[in-house]
Amino acid sequence: MSLRSLRPEIPVDTSGSSPVETFQHETLRPVLKLLNDNLLRLAASYLAKYGTGFSEMDRADQIRKVRNLMTQDSRLKRTAVGMVMGHFTADEFAFYLENRHELRRRIIDLLETRIVDQVDDLADDLAAG
Repeated sequence: MSLRSLRPEIPVDTSGSSPVETFQHETLRPVLKLLNDNLLRLAASYLAKYGTGFSEMDRADQIRKVRNLMTQDSRLKRTAVGMVMGHFTADEFAFYLENRHELRRRIIDLLETRIVDQVDDLADDLAAG
């Protein structure tokens, strides 16, 4: 079984896209979707570690907290990027290495968006303990 066969399909027309944009749509987005539950658990563990009272915050503060966490916590970013990279094929990893700065930024941006979009679920998970 190949790594690509595990990923959910996200149909996107990439004609006219740059190679980095194509990689984002054909590789990064499906990998992030595949890892969604584990990435949310990762974010929840970092929020719980800092004892932020995340569940009691209003939604705007929760979103600010997630955005701050994603910009400030280098360990979280490294761990999340490593989780994503671990699901690359050899060719995808070679492409990543050639474009690592741009792709790392895109991974973090996509991940932040995914977590913000699911902030209610994240708060519920933290409240449940």
